[in-house]
Amino acid sequence: MAYYDATTVSRIKRIKQLQRTRYLPLKVIKEILVDNAPSASDDQQVSETIIRVMRLNDTSDAIT
Repeated sequence: MAYYDATTVSRIKRIKQLQRTRYLPLKVIKEILVDNAPSASDDQQVSETIIRVMRLNDTSDAIT
């Protein structure tokens, strides 16, 4: 059995929430959590970060 501090548990809960409610892959969630403080729970801030990260990862306009 492993024991985790409250910060780690909070971070894991946030990751699971983003996976479950926003259907985001872990790569995108990682970028969101790096850009926001681990305690950030403001939906508007998270939404803006998601939009920015998705734009950075958007390759639909890329020339192949």
